[in-house]
Amino acid sequence: MYILLQQGSKILVPYGDKDGILIPYDNSTEIQNMKDWLERRYDVKILNLETKNKFTVATVDGHYEFYDGKKISYTSAIKQLPPNELGTEIKTYLEKQKMRVEIKLKYALKDGKIISINEVSEEEKGLKCDCYCPGCGMQLQAKLGSKRQKHFSHNNASCDIVSAQQSALHILAKEIIEQEKHINLPALEVKSREIEGFDNELCYEFPEVLTFKQSTVVDCEKVILEKKVSDFVPDVMVQIQGRMLLIEVAVTHFIDDEKLCKIKQLGIPVIEIDLSDIHNSEWNREDVKRIIVDDIDKKAWIYNPLKDKAMLWATEKYKIYENEQKEERLREKKRAEEKEKQRQENE
Repeated sequence: MYILLQQGSKILVPYGDKDGILIPYDNSTEIQNMKDWLERRYDVKILNLETKNKFTVATVDGHYEFYDGKKISYTSAIKQLPPNELGTEIKTYLEKQKMRVEIKLKYALKDGKIISINEVSEEEKGLKCDCYCPGCGMQLQAKLGSKRQKHFSHNNASCDIVSAQQSALHILAKEIIEQEKHINLPALEVKSREIEGFDNELCYEFPEVLTFKQSTVVDCEKVILEKKVSDFVPDVMVQIQGRMLLIEVAVTHFIDDEKLCKIKQLGIPVIEIDLSDIHNSEWNREDVKRIIVDDIDKKAWIYNPLKDKAMLWATEKYKIYENEQKEERLREKKRAEEKEKQRQENE
Protein backbone atom coordinates (compact mmCIF):
# COMPACT_ATOMS: atom_id res chain seq x y z
CA MET A 1 0.00 0.00 0.00
CA TYR A 2 1.20 3.52 -0.82
CA ILE A 3 0.19 6.76 0.88
CA LEU A 4 -0.22 10.18 -0.73
CA LEU A 5 0.13 13.03 1.77
CA GLN A 6 -1.69 16.26 0.91
CA GLN A 7 -2.15 19.55 2.73
CA GLY A 8 -4.42 22.18 1.26
CA SER A 9 -3.54 22.40 -2.44
CA LYS A 10 -0.08 20.90 -1.97
CA ILE A 11 1.44 17.42 -1.95
CA LEU A 12 3.91 16.69 0.86
CA VAL A 13 7.13 14.98 -0.20
CA PRO A 14 9.30 13.53 2.61
CA TYR A 15 13.07 13.97 2.21
CA GLY A 16 14.97 10.85 1.20
CA ASP A 17 11.85 9.02 0.03
CA LYS A 18 12.87 6.60 -2.70
CA ASP A 19 9.41 6.49 -4.18
CA GLY A 20 9.12 10.22 -4.89
CA ILE A 21 5.77 11.55 -3.74
CA LEU A 22 4.55 8.14 -2.53
CA ILE A 23 5.07 6.83 0.98
CA PRO A 24 5.27 3.02 1.23
CA TYR A 25 3.35 1.51 4.14
CA ASP A 26 3.66 -2.17 5.00
CA ASN A 27 2.88 -2.19 8.73
CA SER A 28 -0.83 -2.85 8.46
CA THR A 29 -3.76 -2.25 6.18
CA GLU A 30 -5.93 -1.00 9.05
CA ILE A 31 -6.79 2.68 8.63
CA GLN A 32 -6.39 3.56 12.33
CA ASN A 33 -2.94 2.00 12.47
CA MET A 34 -1.94 3.89 9.33
CA LYS A 35 -3.21 7.16 10.80
CA ASP A 36 -1.31 6.65 14.08
CA TRP A 37 1.87 5.75 12.18
CA LEU A 38 1.69 8.84 9.95
CA GLU A 39 1.07 11.20 12.88
CA ARG A 40 4.04 9.76 14.82
CA ARG A 41 6.35 9.56 11.80
CA TYR A 42 5.76 13.08 10.46
CA ASP A 43 4.53 14.90 13.59
CA VAL A 44 1.30 16.07 11.98
CA LYS A 45 -2.42 15.65 12.52
CA ILE A 46 -4.30 13.60 9.93
CA LEU A 47 -7.80 14.91 9.24
CA ASN A 48 -8.94 12.24 6.85
CA LEU A 49 -7.83 8.98 5.22
CA GLU A 50 -9.41 7.93 1.94
CA THR A 51 -8.49 4.55 0.50
CA LYS A 52 -8.45 4.24 -3.28
CA ASN A 53 -7.76 1.12 -5.34
CA LYS A 54 -3.98 0.93 -4.95
CA PHE A 55 -3.20 3.87 -2.65
CA THR A 56 -4.48 5.90 0.28
CA VAL A 57 -4.83 9.68 0.45
CA ALA A 58 -3.99 11.25 3.82
CA THR A 59 -5.17 14.85 4.38
CA VAL A 60 -2.98 16.78 6.81
CA ASP A 61 -4.31 19.54 9.07
CA GLY A 62 -3.16 22.87 7.62
CA HIS A 63 -2.22 24.23 11.07
CA TYR A 64 0.72 21.78 11.24
CA GLU A 65 4.14 22.49 9.72
CA PHE A 66 5.80 19.75 7.71
CA TYR A 67 9.48 19.70 8.68
CA ASP A 68 10.64 16.44 7.12
CA GLY A 69 10.22 17.36 3.46
CA LYS A 70 8.82 19.88 1.02
CA LYS A 71 5.50 20.94 -0.45
CA ILE A 72 4.90 20.76 -4.19
CA SER A 73 1.99 21.58 -6.49
CA TYR A 74 -0.30 19.00 -8.08
CA THR A 75 1.35 19.72 -11.44
CA SER A 76 4.83 18.99 -10.04
CA ALA A 77 3.57 15.88 -8.27
CA ILE A 78 2.08 14.53 -11.51
CA LYS A 79 5.47 14.88 -13.22
CA GLN A 80 7.12 12.71 -10.53
CA LEU A 81 4.71 9.80 -10.81
CA PRO A 82 6.05 6.43 -11.99
CA PRO A 83 4.99 5.38 -15.53
CA ASN A 84 2.98 2.37 -14.40
CA GLU A 85 -0.58 1.43 -13.49
CA LEU A 86 -0.28 2.93 -9.99
CA GLY A 87 1.16 6.16 -11.38
CA THR A 88 -1.70 6.43 -13.89
CA GLU A 89 -4.30 5.92 -11.17
CA ILE A 90 -2.75 8.60 -8.95
CA LYS A 91 -2.41 10.96 -11.91
CA THR A 92 -6.15 10.69 -12.56
CA TYR A 93 -6.85 11.50 -8.91
CA LEU A 94 -4.47 14.49 -8.84
CA GLU A 95 -5.84 15.97 -12.05
CA LYS A 96 -9.35 15.92 -10.56
CA GLN A 97 -8.05 17.50 -7.35
CA LYS A 98 -6.25 20.16 -9.35
CA MET A 99 -9.50 21.09 -11.11
CA ARG A 100 -11.31 21.29 -7.79
CA VAL A 101 -8.78 23.59 -6.08
CA GLU A 102 -8.92 25.94 -9.06
CA ILE A 103 -12.65 26.46 -8.42
CA LYS A 104 -13.11 29.15 -5.80
CA LEU A 105 -15.71 28.81 -3.05
CA LYS A 106 -17.93 31.89 -3.20
CA TYR A 107 -20.56 30.95 -0.61
CA ALA A 108 -20.47 30.10 3.07
CA LEU A 109 -22.62 29.46 6.13
CA LYS A 110 -22.71 32.28 8.68
CA ASP A 111 -25.04 32.08 11.67
CA GLY A 112 -26.89 29.28 9.89
CA LYS A 113 -27.53 31.39 6.76
CA ILE A 114 -25.89 31.34 3.33
CA ILE A 115 -23.84 34.42 2.44
CA SER A 116 -21.77 35.39 -0.61
CA ILE A 117 -18.11 36.43 -0.40
CA ASN A 118 -19.29 39.82 -1.70
CA GLU A 119 -21.23 40.30 1.54
CA VAL A 120 -18.07 40.08 3.66
CA SER A 121 -16.56 43.43 4.70
CA GLU A 122 -12.84 44.25 4.84
CA GLU A 123 -13.04 44.19 8.66
CA GLU A 124 -14.29 40.57 8.48
CA LYS A 125 -11.56 39.14 6.24
CA GLY A 126 -9.67 36.00 7.23
CA LEU A 127 -11.08 34.00 10.12
CA LYS A 128 -12.91 37.07 11.41
CA CYS A 129 -15.72 36.35 8.97
CA ASP A 130 -16.79 33.48 11.27
CA CYS A 131 -18.00 31.43 8.30
CA TYR A 132 -18.18 27.69 7.69
CA CYS A 133 -18.13 25.48 4.61
CA PRO A 134 -21.63 24.42 3.47
CA GLY A 135 -20.11 21.16 2.28
CA CYS A 136 -17.79 19.81 4.97
CA GLY A 137 -18.59 22.19 7.84
CA MET A 138 -14.99 23.32 8.43
CA GLN A 139 -14.18 26.93 9.35
CA LEU A 140 -13.44 29.21 6.40
CA GLN A 141 -11.20 32.19 5.77
CA ALA A 142 -12.44 35.12 3.68
CA LYS A 143 -9.83 36.01 1.04
CA LEU A 144 -10.46 39.59 -0.07
CA GLY A 145 -7.16 40.42 -1.84
CA SER A 146 -7.23 42.65 -4.91
CA LYS A 147 -4.89 40.51 -7.04
CA ARG A 148 -7.08 37.37 -7.00
CA GLN A 149 -10.83 36.93 -7.10
CA LYS A 150 -12.53 37.08 -3.72
CA HIS A 151 -13.30 33.67 -2.25
CA PHE A 152 -13.51 31.54 0.87
CA SER A 153 -10.79 29.00 1.61
CA HIS A 154 -10.11 26.26 4.13
CA ASN A 155 -7.56 23.54 4.74
CA ASN A 156 -9.67 20.53 3.84
CA ALA A 157 -8.23 19.36 0.52
CA SER A 158 -10.69 16.46 0.45
CA CYS A 159 -13.67 18.84 0.36
CA ASP A 160 -15.33 18.93 -3.06
CA ILE A 161 -15.80 22.65 -3.74
CA VAL A 162 -18.27 22.01 -6.55
CA SER A 163 -20.39 19.92 -4.19
CA ALA A 164 -20.03 22.55 -1.44
CA GLN A 165 -21.38 25.27 -3.74
CA GLN A 166 -24.27 23.01 -4.73
CA SER A 167 -25.03 22.51 -1.03
CA ALA A 168 -24.98 26.29 -0.54
CA LEU A 169 -27.52 26.76 -3.32
CA HIS A 170 -29.72 24.02 -1.89
CA ILE A 171 -29.63 25.53 1.61
CA LEU A 172 -30.35 29.03 0.30
CA ALA A 173 -33.34 27.82 -1.72
CA LYS A 174 -34.91 26.29 1.39
CA GLU A 175 -34.04 29.39 3.41
CA ILE A 176 -35.82 31.63 0.87
CA ILE A 177 -39.02 29.56 0.95
CA GLU A 178 -39.01 29.72 4.75
CA GLN A 179 -38.52 33.52 4.73
CA GLU A 180 -40.87 34.52 1.91
CA LYS A 181 -43.77 32.25 2.89
CA HIS A 182 -45.38 32.48 -0.56
CA ILE A 183 -44.68 30.87 -3.89
CA ASN A 184 -45.94 30.98 -7.46
CA LEU A 185 -47.14 27.46 -8.29
CA PRO A 186 -46.86 26.27 -11.90
CA ALA A 187 -49.91 25.63 -14.05
CA LEU A 188 -51.34 22.11 -14.08
CA GLU A 189 -51.15 21.06 -17.71
CA VAL A 190 -51.86 18.07 -19.92
CA LYS A 191 -49.78 17.46 -23.03
CA SER A 192 -51.68 16.15 -26.03
CA ARG A 193 -49.29 13.21 -26.34
CA GLU A 194 -50.38 12.08 -22.85
CA ILE A 195 -53.96 11.55 -24.05
CA GLU A 196 -54.63 7.90 -24.82
CA GLY A 197 -55.36 7.29 -28.49
CA PHE A 198 -54.41 10.81 -29.55
CA ASP A 199 -54.19 10.98 -33.38
CA ASN A 200 -51.63 13.62 -34.31
CA GLU A 201 -52.41 13.38 -38.03
CA LEU A 202 -56.14 13.81 -37.54
CA CYS A 203 -55.79 16.54 -34.91
CA TYR A 204 -52.62 18.33 -35.96
CA GLU A 205 -54.16 21.70 -35.01
CA PHE A 206 -55.13 20.50 -31.54
CA PRO A 207 -53.11 22.37 -28.83
CA GLU A 208 -49.91 20.58 -27.76
CA VAL A 209 -50.58 21.69 -24.17
CA LEU A 210 -53.92 22.14 -22.41
CA THR A 211 -53.98 24.18 -19.19
CA PHE A 212 -56.33 22.67 -16.64
CA LYS A 213 -55.37 25.08 -13.85
CA GLN A 214 -53.45 28.35 -14.31
CA SER A 215 -50.30 29.19 -12.34
CA THR A 216 -51.14 30.97 -9.09
CA VAL A 217 -49.34 32.67 -6.20
CA VAL A 218 -50.22 31.07 -2.87
CA ASP A 219 -49.44 31.95 0.74
CA CYS A 220 -47.67 29.35 2.87
CA GLU A 221 -49.28 29.13 6.29
CA LYS A 222 -46.52 26.86 7.57
CA VAL A 223 -43.04 26.07 6.22
CA ILE A 224 -41.31 22.93 7.52
CA LEU A 225 -37.78 22.04 6.44
CA GLU A 226 -36.58 18.46 5.98
CA LYS A 227 -39.15 16.68 8.12
CA LYS A 228 -39.55 12.97 7.49
CA VAL A 229 -42.75 12.02 5.70
CA SER A 230 -43.40 8.29 5.58
CA ASP A 231 -39.97 6.83 4.67
CA PHE A 232 -38.39 9.79 2.87
CA VAL A 233 -37.46 13.40 3.72
CA PRO A 234 -38.69 16.14 1.36
CA ASP A 235 -36.64 19.33 1.17
CA VAL A 236 -39.55 21.58 2.15
CA MET A 237 -43.11 20.94 3.27
CA VAL A 238 -45.59 23.84 3.21
CA GLN A 239 -49.20 24.17 4.30
CA ILE A 240 -51.52 26.02 1.89
CA GLN A 241 -55.16 26.55 2.90
CA GLY A 242 -54.86 23.67 5.33
CA ARG A 243 -53.39 21.26 2.76
CA MET A 244 -49.81 20.08 2.49
CA LEU A 245 -47.49 20.56 -0.50
CA LEU A 246 -44.00 19.09 -0.80
CA ILE A 247 -41.24 21.04 -2.58
CA GLU A 248 -38.09 19.36 -3.89
CA VAL A 249 -35.11 21.54 -4.84
CA ALA A 250 -33.04 19.90 -7.60
CA VAL A 251 -29.46 21.07 -8.19
CA THR A 252 -27.82 17.99 -9.68
CA HIS A 253 -30.02 15.18 -8.37
CA PHE A 254 -33.62 14.90 -9.51
CA ILE A 255 -36.51 12.76 -8.26
CA ASP A 256 -36.03 9.18 -9.46
CA ASP A 257 -38.65 6.51 -10.12
CA GLU A 258 -38.31 4.96 -6.67
CA LYS A 259 -38.92 8.26 -4.89
CA LEU A 260 -41.76 9.13 -7.28
CA CYS A 261 -43.47 5.84 -6.40
CA LYS A 262 -43.27 6.72 -2.67
CA ILE A 263 -44.65 10.20 -3.37
CA LYS A 264 -47.67 8.84 -5.26
CA GLN A 265 -48.43 6.44 -2.43
CA LEU A 266 -48.63 9.40 -0.03
CA GLY A 267 -51.08 11.27 -2.27
CA ILE A 268 -49.49 14.64 -1.36
CA PRO A 269 -48.80 17.03 -4.27
CA VAL A 270 -45.13 17.69 -5.06
CA ILE A 271 -43.38 20.27 -7.21
CA GLU A 272 -39.71 20.16 -8.23
CA ILE A 273 -37.69 23.36 -8.72
CA ASP A 274 -34.79 22.95 -11.15
CA LEU A 275 -31.70 25.01 -10.21
CA SER A 276 -29.27 23.05 -12.39
CA ASP A 277 -28.78 25.96 -14.82
CA ILE A 278 -27.23 28.27 -12.22
CA HIS A 279 -25.27 25.98 -9.90
CA ASN A 280 -22.04 26.35 -11.93
CA SER A 281 -22.34 30.13 -12.31
CA GLU A 282 -22.08 33.00 -9.86
CA TRP A 283 -25.49 33.73 -8.40
CA ASN A 284 -26.92 35.96 -5.70
CA ARG A 285 -29.87 35.80 -3.36
CA GLU A 286 -32.14 37.77 -5.71
CA ASP A 287 -31.41 35.40 -8.62
CA VAL A 288 -32.38 32.39 -6.54
CA LYS A 289 -35.39 34.14 -4.99
CA ARG A 290 -36.77 34.98 -8.43
CA ILE A 291 -36.57 31.34 -9.56
CA ILE A 292 -37.83 29.88 -6.29
CA VAL A 293 -40.65 32.31 -5.52
CA ASP A 294 -41.73 34.27 -8.59
CA ASP A 295 -40.92 32.42 -11.81
CA ILE A 296 -42.60 29.23 -12.99
CA ASP A 297 -40.23 28.30 -15.84
CA LYS A 298 -38.09 26.04 -13.64
CA LYS A 299 -40.96 24.48 -11.68
CA ALA A 300 -42.80 21.30 -12.55
CA TRP A 301 -45.49 19.18 -10.96
CA ILE A 302 -43.96 15.83 -10.12
CA TYR A 303 -47.24 14.62 -8.67
CA ASN A 304 -50.63 16.30 -8.37
CA PRO A 305 -53.75 14.40 -7.22
CA LEU A 306 -55.78 16.54 -9.65
CA LYS A 307 -53.86 15.19 -12.65
CA ASP A 308 -56.35 12.34 -13.17
CA LYS A 309 -59.21 14.87 -13.22
CA ALA A 310 -57.18 17.01 -15.63
CA MET A 311 -56.61 14.00 -17.89
CA LEU A 312 -60.36 13.26 -18.05
CA TRP A 313 -61.07 16.91 -18.84
CA ALA A 314 -58.39 16.98 -21.57
CA THR A 315 -59.57 13.67 -23.02
CA GLU A 316 -63.14 14.98 -23.23
CA LYS A 317 -61.94 18.13 -25.04
CA TYR A 318 -59.90 15.99 -27.41
CA LYS A 319 -62.84 13.68 -28.19
CA ILE A 320 -65.04 16.68 -28.98
CA TYR A 321 -62.36 18.09 -31.25
CA GLU A 322 -61.72 14.67 -32.80
CA ASN A 323 -65.43 14.23 -33.61
CA GLU A 324 -65.57 17.71 -35.09
CA GLN A 325 -62.57 16.92 -37.30
CA LYS A 326 -64.10 13.61 -38.42
CA GLU A 327 -67.38 15.33 -39.24
CA GLU A 328 -65.54 18.05 -41.14
CA ARG A 329 -63.65 15.47 -43.16
CA LEU A 330 -66.92 13.70 -44.00
CA ARG A 331 -68.39 17.02 -45.15
CA GLU A 332 -65.28 17.68 -47.24
CA LYS A 333 -65.53 14.21 -48.75
CA LYS A 334 -69.22 14.72 -49.51
CA ARG A 335 -68.53 18.12 -51.12
CA ALA A 336 -65.76 16.57 -53.20
CA GLU A 337 -68.08 13.75 -54.33
CA GLU A 338 -70.84 16.21 -55.27
CA LYS A 339 -68.36 18.35 -57.17
CA GLU A 340 -67.10 15.32 -59.08
CA LYS A 341 -70.67 14.25 -59.84
CA GLN A 342 -71.45 17.75 -61.11
CA ARG A 343 -68.37 17.71 -63.32
CA GLN A 344 -69.37 14.38 -64.85
CA GLU A 345 -72.93 15.61 -65.55
CA ASN A 346 -71.59 18.71 -67.26
CA GLU A 347 -69.49 16.56 -69.59
